[in-house]
Amino acid sequence: MLAALKYFLINEWKREKAIKRGGGVQVIDLDGLDPAVRSACEPHAEEDPMNAYDRRWALTLIAKVRSRLRREYETADQLDRHEILKTYLVDGKEPQSCADTAAALGISEAAAKSAIYRIRQRFGQLLRMEITRTVTDEAEVDDELRYLFNALRH
Repeated sequence: MLAALKYFLINEWKREKAIKRGGGVQVIDLDGLDPAVRSACEPHAEEDPMNAYDRRWALTLIAKVRSRLRREYETADQLDRHEILKTYLVDGKEPQSCADTAAALGISEAAAKSAIYRIRQRFGQLLRMEITRTVTDEAEVDDELRYLFNALRH
């Protein structure tokens, strides 16, 4: 009986140590990213390695936030709505006109503008939440956001 308890405690100790080494971390599949995001993650020959790292960090963070936002729409059974509205988020492409978006969603143009505003607001909230997890002091969030967008410009 004493030996069984000893083995149990050793196994529990090993399990706890494994979690501390990254067992609870979510892995982001870079191969699963959009091709545009993935190619943007690749370093350019003339790019400084530090800037390349910061840029990849920013793109990975944005991809994670976009994925979370997509899951929220999916949970609310509004995945089609998300697919139409996601072009209004940070992706470098020119979104379709508000009238076209309204027609695609089957709502008025005013309601489409409201939906665009709401998806952008939620994206911003999720981005702030994700950045808050990476800083030690909440006052650093705005500085980190500026740093993120600066990394995307280079």
